[in-house]
Amino acid sequence: MIKNAETPKLGIALADAGVIRYPWYIAIYKGFVATFIGLINIFVGFYYLLKGLILGQGLVFDVAGPVGIANIVGQSAKLGFNYLLNITAMLSLSLAAINILPIPALDGGRIVFVVLEKILKKPVPMKYEQIAHTIGFVLLMTLIVVVTWRDVAKLF
Repeated sequence: MIKNAETPKLGIALADAGVIRYPWYIAIYKGFVATFIGLINIFVGFYYLLKGLILGQGLVFDVAGPVGIANIVGQSAKLGFNYLLNITAMLSLSLAAINILPIPALDGGRIVFVVLEKILKKPVPMKYEQIAHTIGFVLLMTLIVVVTWRDVAKLF
């Protein structure tokens, strides 16, 4: 709410922003907290993305592919090194979070097969694992092509 207005208004206003410097030992703690919060936000966002796709709502929010990411990184670089460093950290966290998901062809998919082998006490036949990873890879490549196509279409 914007105070001291004739009628209460809800909106966005500019605020002063700055850099806060902490002693190194507090900065490390704050970095871990920010990383943890970032990972939570990534998983929550991915949940809503999948939920929207499964329920047929389409993409609830924009997803950026390589072209969109390059655009965002370019905009961040224009704002300054701190912003570029921040977006680089977020990209790294996003890749780590997605890579650990139990999707065949990713590390998380491989972890699922290792856990299955431990539970079954025998190896999963290589043929089945190869089929699962191939399907996962094809789906991931299809997703990358679709998202990149959308990124390029936004440019025009």
